[in-house]
Amino acid sequence: MNIYPRLIGLTVAMCAIAAASCAISAPAKTIDEMYPTLATDGLRFAVPADLSDGVILESGELKIKPNDLNEQIRLAPEEFWPQMKRNLFFVLETYVGALLLQYEAEEWVAQNPNINVKPDDEELILKFLAYLTNDVTVSDDDVNASLEAEKKAHPDVDFEKVKDQFKKLMLDQKVADARRDYISGLGKRYVIKVDQKWLAKQHSAAMDNPIDRARKSGKPTVVSFDSETSEPSKKMKPVFEAVAKDYSNKANIVLIKIEKEPVLGSRFAIDAVPAQLFFDKDGKEAFRHMGLFTKEQIAEKLLELSNK
Repeated sequence: MNIYPRLIGLTVAMCAIAAASCAISAPAKTIDEMYPTLATDGLRFAVPADLSDGVILESGELKIKPNDLNEQIRLAPEEFWPQMKRNLFFVLETYVGALLLQYEAEEWVAQNPNINVKPDDEELILKFLAYLTNDVTVSDDDVNASLEAEKKAHPDVDFEKVKDQFKKLMLDQKVADARRDYISGLGKRYVIKVDQKWLAKQHSAAMDNPIDRARKSGKPTVVSFDSETSEPSKKMKPVFEAVAKDYSNKANIVLIKIEKEPVLGSRFAIDAVPAQLFFDKDGKEAFRHMGLFTKEQIAEKLLELSNK
């Protein structure tokens, strides 16, 4: 399976950030409440506000302006620039997430002098995330239950030969989910404001893609992320085509080639392919699966979401 890391680098400078204890004086709607399908990480709980002097995000002494995002875009391969410019909110969210993680990682080092990590370590954030998920485990019962389900769906595969690899795959997915949950909660721990005029403009641009158009339709959606060069993706192609043929009148069936839409893959945290994301009728992610999935399994999940 091919690995597709986030497009934006995590090497960032230290900054001063306002802690969440500086409570907002009056209740305010969050970005997630105003634009429920836009944010996927740490800005879900940020608050739209009127900011001045060209500032698009403010948190304590941290102020981000458009040129800061342009600098981040220039760090990525040039062929990705047009997609990133159409998804500036994603660039902002990834950048701010990196800044906040850098801040928390350096605080972690300062408060734990016995750990063998230096504040200027280039892999500090990765080590911090590894520390946060160090206790994540997968039980043998969970592995066996999943294996039984896979055996029923793929009786021609001898899963016993790959049980150890299967367990590692499950653990990697569980660790990835735990890290996503932690990063998604960043906005709860800090007071973050985003300029509402800039936000409205970026929302319109970001929603102009096959996934978000489907999520606004009022029907369940399944999105298959795959790759032209991935052998498992090639096996999933006829399965997904069969699903599209039989269920396109009941649900949205969307296929995304990761090579053509790397920003969408990054935005939805797709680290390996094939991967299937399921969204409910309100457009909220309800389930995700990595690897091979049968037509029957996909249909069962879509039926479950249709009945909710």
